[in-house]
Amino acid sequence: MWVASVTAVTLGAGAASGCGDPPDAGTDSDGRPPASEHPRDEEILDTLDALWAAVGIDTSVLTMGEYGYEFAPDSTSCAELNYDDRWLGFRGSLLPGNVIAQQGLESAITGFLEAERFTVERYRSTHPESAVRAVRGVRGELVVEGILSGNGAADVSVQSGPCAPAFGGFDPELYQLDG
Repeated sequence: MWVASVTAVTLGAGAASGCGDPPDAGTDSDGRPPASEHPRDEEILDTLDALWAAVGIDTSVLTMGEYGYEFAPDSTSCAELNYDDRWLGFRGSLLPGNVIAQQGLESAITGFLEAERFTVERYRSTHPESAVRAVRGVRGELVVEGILSGNGAADVSVQSGPCAPAFGGFDPELYQLDG
């Protein structure tokens, strides 16, 4: 069973342009970077690579998503930011099940995030019979979110940008803080 979530993996081709931002849009007068430049993609890829290396997973077993860019000028999550700061870049990665046990995977991911000085929150499914777990780490404008199934399958995404910390998170009807 694959874990379902909205990440760059599921968005596919064309995800590099966000709402109201044509793929070849130039930098506007206030300096918002255009999607075509893939802002912060190097940081996002470096974070994914370091996370999976810390877990001990060869990236050849992963499905890596394309770069995505979200400009969310009307998002209530980012309403307190300046108009041109309401953006984030992101990528997702999918780990198939039965490569690593869920408990070891969760421990390795949270250990990496804590060692890298992220503020870490752990979640569990609100469904009483579900083994699904989730983890979220935030460090400045860099966010790592992972959903981990009972068989060790995982959907881990990294977002970076001024809007990233406020934009994501887990649906409280599906996940609750654990501990």
